[in-house]
Amino acid sequence: MKTLFYVSRNSATSFMVCNQLAKNFEVHPFEGVEACMEAIKPLKQSRDEHPDVIIFDYEDSDTLNVKELREVYQSAEDSNLLLLLPSSSQNLLFDVIREGIVNYIVKKGDYPTQLTAHLLSDKIMAV
Repeated sequence: MKTLFYVSRNSATSFMVCNQLAKNFEVHPFEGVEACMEAIKPLKQSRDEHPDVIIFDYEDSDTLNVKELREVYQSAEDSNLLLLLPSSSQNLLFDVIREGIVNYIVKKGDYPTQLTAHLLSDKIMAV
């Protein structure tokens, strides 16, 4: 069973998405990147298995912090990163494309179901 870290600042969205994902995956929710990093540090030091995928769920008001993403990736090199982007934020999408990030899903409609299907298909590439 795949292990997922789900990072979001919106607790209501996090609850909904994590409940959907928990049907097929082991899910660990985190409120913000800092909390996720705190969970990853001991894994790296003890050489325990890292999560298969770390999901960052962005909202309209969020900005892409590439430095944070790089820090997470360097701390959890065995994990794949996946960004969930709001369909209403073209600037965020352009930032992701400009940075060469290829693992992202634009949220629209029933995106938790779309996300689950994507994760089950093993189409996430190493960054």
